[in-house]
Amino acid sequence: MITEGIDNAISSRIMFFNKYGFYYLPDFLKEFKEFRKLRNLSESEKFELLKIFKNIEGELNDNFINDSTEIGVESWERVMGITPKVYDTLNDRKFRILTRLNEKLPYKYREAERWLA
Repeated sequence: MITEGIDNAISSRIMFFNKYGFYYLPDFLKEFKEFRKLRNLSESEKFELLKIFKNIEGELNDNFINDSTEIGVESWERVMGITPKVYDTLNDRKFRILTRLNEKLPYKYREAERWLA
């Protein structure tokens, strides 16, 4: 059986899926054979699908500093040229990134290009 914590692994913002399967589909989608197959997944297949959705959601969240995962924060730090301290928590690192972004306001297009290059 899939653990109880998995039902919160992915939000309904990405897909209507939880540990029980597709919990809401519009009537016209229920008729497609692909969705009928997805409703009949085994427990292990549901678990793997949830892991995939969780990874996708993490990648999407990495684009936003406040929602970033550890990997997303590392990426932002590389772009901004920030070296994290050993004792920094994830929230400290996010705060440092936000602070660095707000040092020079307003941004110019050329500066943004230079950062992203």
